[in-house]
Amino acid sequence: MSFTFKRIEPGSLVLVTGATGLIGSSVAVLLLDSGYKVRAATRSVEKQKPFQQMLESNYGKDAIEFVGVKDYTDPAAWDEILKDVQGVIHLASDLSFSPKYEEVVPTVEALTKTFINATSKASSVKSVVLTSSRIAAYDPVFGQDLNVTVNDWADYHIDNAKAIKQDDPMAPIAIYAASKVVGEHMAWDFVKHNRPHFAFNTVLPEFVAGPVANPTPGMYSTHTFLNDLFLGKSDGPAVAFMRPAGRFVDVRDVAAVHVAGLLETHLDGQRLWASAHKHTIDDILAAWREAFPDRKILPDFKFPNQPDINVDDEQSTALLKAFTGGIGTLSRRQSSPTCKACFSSSERI
Repeated sequence: MSFTFKRIEPGSLVLVTGATGLIGSSVAVLLLDSGYKVRAATRSVEKQKPFQQMLESNYGKDAIEFVGVKDYTDPAAWDEILKDVQGVIHLASDLSFSPKYEEVVPTVEALTKTFINATSKASSVKSVVLTSSRIAAYDPVFGQDLNVTVNDWADYHIDNAKAIKQDDPMAPIAIYAASKVVGEHMAWDFVKHNRPHFAFNTVLPEFVAGPVANPTPGMYSTHTFLNDLFLGKSDGPAVAFMRPAGRFVDVRDVAAVHVAGLLETHLDGQRLWASAHKHTIDDILAAWREAFPDRKILPDFKFPNQPDINVDDEQSTALLKAFTGGIGTLSRRQSSPTCKACFSSSERI
């Protein structure tokens, strides 16, 4: 395929929800770098002043607009933030990692329903990208190698999340997984039955790490999950996500897949991987010991029978390379979870 990336002209306005998170902030920066105007939606503009000031300083106040959205399930909130928008990258979700199904999954379901309905009524919108997760397609299992395609769905997460006990340490991950399955299914069902006027694609990122674009302190995400591990927490979310090992991807490559998916003229109705190289938790610990020989690092977990996971990411890789001019590879060693730029907490390295 010959890529053009001309669905939306530079200078047009793109709405990014969840624009201050790990992926969302990188998406916003990449759009601005690519010549687009950005409306950055976040639950609290006041808390994101450092990020807003940085972007306004680098790109000008006319290029970036921050808007506060207290409740994404409120249809009235979308009427205002979708005004004059030609593209939407929707990352906002429930990332509370609550162990209670009823607090997370119905919220994501309502949010997705409100978002897709409101967007279908916004005549200016030409293209929409929804952030899902690889967890909506598969879950690694010890001793079981996998060949995964974009047609795979991990629907079993829904029943698992309903059955798991709240005091189970895996409950937050199980419920997060169910929310991703439910949310993406709802969006695709709407597109199938209503055939909206815009192009629609989803992105399924793996475990995301890499440099943080948003300088605001206090962000908690997969990025800081790794920081917890670096600081010696052996029972945190990073361990849950890597028991067993999956794959990793640089946040800048994830952002590029989102933006390329939004702009590519011939792309519609596709699930796009954002997947790169495999890292076990012990690989990361070993790299830290090499990089920081004077620091005490957790001992290896030695999880047995780590699976080998192959995903059909040829389309995403080709899309990324065309969009970045060959720079993006979905496997940049220098920005893997083992790099010094991959941490943001009270203890920076």
